[in-house]
Amino acid sequence: MSRDDEFSDGKNSERPSKSKTQKKREMTALQKLGEELVALKIHQLRKMPLPEELLQAIIEAQQMKTHGARRRQMQYLGAIMRQVDARPIRDALQQLLEHHGSHVGGFHLVQDWRDRLVEGDQALMKELCENFPDVEHGEMHRMVMQARKERETGKPRGAGRSLFRFLMDRYRQSRAEKTQ
Repeated sequence: MSRDDEFSDGKNSERPSKSKTQKKREMTALQKLGEELVALKIHQLRKMPLPEELLQAIIEAQQMKTHGARRRQMQYLGAIMRQVDARPIRDALQQLLEHHGSHVGGFHLVQDWRDRLVEGDQALMKELCENFPDVEHGEMHRMVMQARKERETGKPRGAGRSLFRFLMDRYRQSRAEKTQ
């Protein structure tokens, strides 16, 4: 019998216990996850796989204004989270953030397209017509010219917004086709 076997009770021999540092890392990660959940809006929280008790604790934390009360609520939130499987919550939060990021990124990309087209970027015009086969060159050219005229006169009539919506619709269609 080896010395390790002599002091082993047989229960912990298959899985070593976690170190104090590892436990602290896990608690810190749960606390950060809790803070991210508190930062979300209520409609986003309702889409997540949260137990009712956890959801209520998050809503209460969002409503607290004083630092001390909020800190105590966050500690309570951490205690609840230690009893819950955090993996599905992390996955749902990651998916939500990725979706939001792609939406915001797409918005900025389409804004850039519109601005470059109005400034006269013919290479972009050609590229967009090639990438979006349902777009007629003449139709997009007409919309760009109206937006350019609108910008030059300084009197917004909606042509720039129409061009943006037109481009955003094509962008969303192309994204939907790529995910299928």
